Amino acid sequence: MFTRRLRTLSTGLLAAALLLGPVVSPVEAQERVGATLELGLGARVAPDFPGSDSYRVNPTGIFGFRELRLPGGMTVGTPDARPLDPGFGVSGSARYISARGPGRHPQLTGLERVDASLELGLSVRHVAETWRVYADLRHGVVGHGGWAGDLGADAILRLGPRWTVNAGPRASFGDARFKRTYFGVTPSEADASGFSAFRPSGGLVSVGAEVEVRHDISDLWAVIGTLSYDRLRGDAGRSPVTAQGSRDQWGARIVVTRRFNFRF
Repeated sequence: MFTRRLRTLSTGLLAAALLLGPVVSPVEAQERVGATLELGLGARVAPDFPGSDSYRVNPTGIFGFRELRLPGGMTVGTPDARPLDPGFGVSGSARYISARGPGRHPQLTGLERVDASLELGLSVRHVAETWRVYADLRHGVVGHGGWAGDLGADAILRLGPRWTVNAGPRASFGDARFKRTYFGVTPSEADASGFSAFRPSGGLVSVGAEVEVRHDISDLWAVIGTLSYDRLRGDAGRSPVTAQGSRDQWGARIVVTRRFNFRF
C-alpha cells in the first residue's frame, strides 16, 4: 500500500508540475524571493531488488535547484544553470528501492518481506570543463533505516551548446544495517528457507560504470537518457540472496525535465 501511494503521489506531483506554465513573468522573477528548479518525470528499468536477476519498469523523476533568491537580495546559483556547468555544488540526493517479498519472488520463500525504502540525503560535486567527481550520502528515512552512498567520476564530452555526454566509474557503499536488510539471512530465516545464515558487514556494495546523454531541447525542456552496470562485490556478492539472482546489475532510464521559476 505504501509503495502504490508513494508512486501515485510522486508521479502526480511531477506530472502536474511539468504541465504548468511559468509562474510569473521574467521581469517579476527578477524582483521577488523564490527559486528556480528543474523537475523531471520518466521511466526506469532496474532489478526487482538488490541482487535480483529479474527486472521491472518503475516511474522515476529528478529534482534539482538551479537558483535560490533570498530576502535582502541574496542569491545562490543562477537561473540558467545546468547540472554539468563547471563549479562546486551541493544538492539533494534521493533513491527509491522497491519492496521485496516471497509473493512476487518465490525463490526467496522463507525470508521475511522487506518493505519499500526511500533514501534522502545530500550530493556534493565538483565539475570542470571536461570532467567531474561527486559523492552522495543518503539515509533510509522510510524502510531499511541504514546509510548508503555513491562515489563517481566522469569524463564530459560537450557536443555543442545543447548536447552533453558524461561517462565514468561508479562505486556504491552501505552500512551494516543496509546490507543486512538486502543481503543478510538471519538464523530464523535460514531455518525457514534452507539458505545458510549470513550476516554481512558494512562497506562496499558494488562497482560499475554509467553513461548519460543530455539534450537540452530548449531553455526550458531537456531529455536525459542513462545506462548503468554494477557488479555486486564483497558480502553483497557472496550473499545467499544474490546467489538466487545475479551479481550483475543493469539499469536504464529516460527522463523529460522542465525548468520552473517560482517567485513569492
